Amino acid sequence: MRVLFLLISLSILGRPAFGEWPDSFKLGIGARPLGMGGAFSSRAEGTESIFWNPAGLGGMRGIEYLWTRDIGSASYIGHAVAIKDFGFGWQQNVEEGKGLQVSSISYGRNGLSGRIGFGISCKLIEGDCGEKGYGLDLGFLARPTGWLSLGLVGKDILNPAVSGTRIPTSFVLGTSLFPFGFDGPTSIGLESEGSR
Repeated sequence: MRVLFLLISLSILGRPAFGEWPDSFKLGIGARPLGMGGAFSSRAEGTESIFWNPAGLGGMRGIEYLWTRDIGSASYIGHAVAIKDFGFGWQQNVEEGKGLQVSSISYGRNGLSGRIGFGISCKLIEGDCGEKGYGLDLGFLARPTGWLSLGLVGKDILNPAVSGTRIPTSFVLGTSLFPFGFDGPTSIGLESEGSR
């Protein structure tokens, strides 16, 4: 119980950190994660895992395709395909005259009877003028019980610079509670993000 209290406290005390990276690009893709206000690092599963927590790809079976377009005032397109434990994603964003594209190759793997997962996303980030940067996301996902899930993600660990903007490395800690079980209709998510 103390560990749960500590994780929830850490999630609440964090602060969002977008820096100069366009806010709409940090949104990610998928109706379910966006409907949860982005508190999805501990809930990630399937195709959305490519953008939220690559560790969620580990439990995936079959093929999924996801497409998101026009979020808010920005022109934003996101595509993702996941096949078994691998994922391929592409995002394009134009906001305030600044355009960026991200291509991702992701892999996730489960262990300990599906209770712990690890994942990695390697990203190619391209700006308007052809300049390129390389990003790396690392994810961890733990589901110790049928009603609790914990996620930890390090995003853009290589701290790339594209179009004169350094993309900050950020760390996301998330907790999800499932009152009716993991496959139930309701989940409660808390998430905190900090950057350096």
